[in-house]
Amino acid sequence: AVVSTQSTGYTTNPLQRWNHCPVPRCSGESKCWDGLQKDYRGPQQVTKSGEQCQKWTEQSPQQHSRTEANYPDSGLGNHNYCRNPDNEPSGAWCYTTNPLQRWNHCPVPRCSGESKCWDGLQ
Repeated sequence: AVVSTQSTGYTTNPLQRWNHCPVPRCSGESKCWDGLQKDYRGPQQVTKSGEQCQKWTEQSPQQHSRTEANYPDSGLGNHNYCRNPDNEPSGAWCYTTNPLQRWNHCPVPRCSGESKCWDGLQ
């Protein structure tokens, strides 16, 4: 038996019984959210109030303990993308570069619920 790593489907062409379907492979990173957004790994870097996010590796202007060392596997690193390392109930957030606003939530898009990509066997 041949095992395919692509989706297949029957065609309406009498000369071709089946063909591979063009379903893109998933990247492994979630650019949208469901629930707590703890797995969100997209590039959102501006808060709901329009503030620029501070890099997670920086301690200025906001000093904090949300570091990659303290929260491994939570998507923190040398970037300023919104994340939810501590399971904040309202979702992804970031520290801001505004000394007058410590942190805020981010406008991360909600996932549609439909899978538009694949991993492994389908």
